[in-house]
Amino acid sequence: MLLLLFLVHVAKKSNIAHANILELRADEADINNSRALFDIIWGCLATVFACTWVAVHQNVPPPDLGWLSLQLRKLKMMLFTVVAPELVVCLAARQFFDARSIAQSQDFLLSPITHAFFCCMGGFVTEAGHPIAEDDVLSDYIAAIRSIKEADIADKSKGDALSKGVAITQGLWFTVQCLARFHQHLPVTEIEIATLAFAVVSISIRLFWWSKPLDVQQPIVVAGAAGVVPFFPIRDFRAPTRWSGGLSTTSYVSMTRFWVRPATSIAMTTSSTTTTPTMNAKRSPSLKEELRGAILWRYPHYSSLLSTSVPMFYSIIQDNRPVSLNMAILAVELTVGTSFGAIHCVAWNTTFPTISEMWMWRSSSSFVAAYPLLLGSFCALSFFLQGKLRRRSTLDNLFSLVLKTIVFGGVPIYILCRLCLIALPFTTLRALPTGALVDVDWSVYIPHL
Repeated sequence: MLLLLFLVHVAKKSNIAHANILELRADEADINNSRALFDIIWGCLATVFACTWVAVHQNVPPPDLGWLSLQLRKLKMMLFTVVAPELVVCLAARQFFDARSIAQSQDFLLSPITHAFFCCMGGFVTEAGHPIAEDDVLSDYIAAIRSIKEADIADKSKGDALSKGVAITQGLWFTVQCLARFHQHLPVTEIEIATLAFAVVSISIRLFWWSKPLDVQQPIVVAGAAGVVPFFPIRDFRAPTRWSGGLSTTSYVSMTRFWVRPATSIAMTTSSTTTTPTMNAKRSPSLKEELRGAILWRYPHYSSLLSTSVPMFYSIIQDNRPVSLNMAILAVELTVGTSFGAIHCVAWNTTFPTISEMWMWRSSSSFVAAYPLLLGSFCALSFFLQGKLRRRSTLDNLFSLVLKTIVFGGVPIYILCRLCLIALPFTTLRALPTGALVDVDWSVYIPHL
């Protein structure tokens, strides 16, 4: 917010420096049908704030965080949304599809979907304070979770249908204003184009998160399931026995979680030496697992056993999530990312103060629009050839190298382009095109007899 206020201050000084020019342009139109530069900036910043601060439904934060820490956590999420909004869209899409899958699955049948969303965001924790955020752990607590009333979850939420509807209406209204300016052949400033992109993306985020509780500060403690001993960290366990079985992994890391069920899951054999239960590390991740980690935010190093909350971009881990669902989530992310860049390309022929600024805008918007397509094409090809590549290690290594090049080489360029598209809308305010201060004539859309 301090950065935004500073940019407003700079733009206001620019407005004073060019007051005479702007007044001459405003005089070209009816004084009752004009707008001020400050009105443009304020309207855009208010919309961006609503799209990045208000619209984002965070996961449940760690316990005992102070007010300042909570605000900084929310500010971090806001910065993610400003720089790479498709990351938040992907999180919203993943949680929506995961929640729907949990609600409809024969293993869980967790309805209404609000309960499923609460699982995805780390809203339910065990009596030991560990989140119930993995499907195999959820199966042990599903009966207890079903007994929790939806009203109890609603009490934790800071939003309702009315507040979410008002937020969506704000984004739709800004979109309608921009479309009306295009229809009446009025110039649309670069800051309005950038804000329009945020408004369109935020609408998709809000729709995916419509049933997700908003701004939950504390989780709900779920009573222990019958026949399940609360799990405990392996790293703190020492005993003169060797344990075998009962170790569950969801990725290639050395250890994730460990719990005990009656009689069937754990086999215990005595040993003359003192040992510690361990889990052998899985092989290096395959191409599919690398794609999942780089694009779908799998958390191989996360353990609900050793945590009291879930990460920011986390959705419940489902080991049996079909590849088709992963591809659908990826398609949503790439479509929104490409659309976000394509909206910036609308200002391709807009008048810029300098040639260099024009080419910076064109190149940045083109890369932001094209990068998701490049990444998506490679992902689709990789998933299609996954079975063949496993039998041919040379090609597997080649595709892994290309993936790392695209991700780690393209992401810094993408961030640089996004920063350009954030800064240029403010720098171009010093020289607005003719007609930019003319307001929309809404009377033309009112039917006349």
